[in-house]
Parts: sequence; C-alpha cells; structure tokens
Amino acid sequence: MSFAFLGYNDSLLPAQQLAIDETMTNFPSLRFYAYSDPVIILGKNQHPSIIKGDYPVARRMTGGTATLEMRDSFHWALSLPYRFGSLADMNAYICERLTRSMRAAGLYYAHGDSKTCTLKVHGKIVGSYARCLTKGNAFAHGAVALMPYSAQHIEDAIDLRPGEAELLSSMPDICSLMGRTAEDAKDILIESMLQAFTDGSYVQSQFQETEEYRQALKKHNDVSWIRNGKDPHPKREYLIVAGEEEVRNLRNAKGHCFYSMLSDNELEKMCSEVF
Repeated sequence: MSFAFLGYNDSLLPAQQLAIDETMTNFPSLRFYAYSDPVIILGKNQHPSIIKGDYPVARRMTGGTATLEMRDSFHWALSLPYRFGSLADMNAYICERLTRSMRAAGLYYAHGDSKTCTLKVHGKIVGSYARCLTKGNAFAHGAVALMPYSAQHIEDAIDLRPGEAELLSSMPDICSLMGRTAEDAKDILIESMLQAFTDGSYVQSQFQETEEYRQALKKHNDVSWIRNGKDPHPKREYLIVAGEEEVRNLRNAKGHCFYSMLSDNELEKMCSEVF
C-alpha cells in the first residue's frame, strides 16, 4: 500500500486544516501541520461551555475534549484502510508506529500508550491522538508537544480538571529532549514519522481542493457545527471511537484532550506519581 504524503503546512486557517483532515479519510495519506494562529479546538461532541478564554473556536470530527493550539504546535494526520480485527488492534498499530518513530528520532524512552491514546516519555504525556472510522477507512490525528506548553494560557482558555495544569507545566517538550531547535526537531519528527507510518511506501503529493473538500470546509466554517457539532450538510456518517457516541460521557466533560481518556482516579494517580 502506498500513501499520499501531503507534506507540512502551517499557513492555513483552522477550518482549512480540519477540512483537509476530513477529506483525507477517502484515501491512504499522511500529513503534518501546525495552526497559523491560537485557536481552541473542540472534540466532536464537546460542549462549548468548556471554553473560558476569548480565542477563535473550531471543532474537529474526532472525539475527546478540547485543546488550545498555538503556532508552535505540531500535528500529524494519518488515513489508511481499516484492516484491523478490533479497535484495540488499531490503537496498538498506531502506538507501535508512534513508538518506532520516536525512537528513530532519538527519543528512546518514548512510547505510545494504546489504552490512553497518548505518547509518553518517562511516564509523562507529551502528545495524544483521536480517531474515527468511516466507509471502511481508519483515521487518526494527533499533537506532539514540540515546544513547551503554556499551562497558564491553556488554563485561561479552557476548563481543566484538577491536576491538569500541573501536569501540563511539568510536561517535557520534544525540542528540549532532543536538544534541538524547533525547526530541526520538526524536520526530524517528520522524517521519522513518515518512514514509520508508511514503511517508506509513499508518493509526495499536492493536496487537491476537491468538491468534498469544499463541502468539508463549508461545514467547518458553519456556526452550527462549531457551536454544537451539527453538520449542516451531512454527507457521511462517522463512527467516533472514544466512547462518547454510546453514552455521551464526554459531552460536558472538562479537561485537556491529552488527558481525556483518563478517569478522575487515573488522573489523580498520574499526578501523585509525577509530583
């Protein structure tokens, strides 16, 4: 299987980035990106009451809770045919590839945790991902803490659970772990993740603005989608696999997306281990 490698982009608006992610679900592909300006990104079923700060808001098609994205964020998005025996197998695959890519980049103590959909270094979360399935395809996108996160900015932007601000403050960043500049660390991650996720089978491609992309962009700019996750022009059904489609348990959840798969007790335990 060959992947379309769509490169790296940090100049598009949040709605454009999210619309490209949505369009990627149609074909095996991989890309990397950053947001051009600070923005709060809500999970598909996240209630906007989590918002505290005066930032632009967008909503992704996958589950989980909110994030505050800054210009120095680093994101990846992957689409491939769903050929797994279970969702647990899909998570195991993603985490094995994340682990492989981080170690190829020199981060030998980094590993993907398939239970919590996170990337960890020495037990501390430094990244996470969310996923969905549609029309026989699997999709995942995630963030890695390339530069230090400002816990204060995040706490001012979204409603965190107790302990999360302290975890974000103590979170190691990839640049410091590598001893590299942001630009060098980004390039190393792109190369290592490209090889790990595609096994070297990819074609450098330019993203094409198809009719499906234009419809997705219209949705991601629509107020009803941003406010309540209601697709104004539903074309496809997405299966969000974070659990909230069945019980809506994340609808009014607080907290940063890095920790959304942790129960309150698990979060408290992680805090006690870190501090």
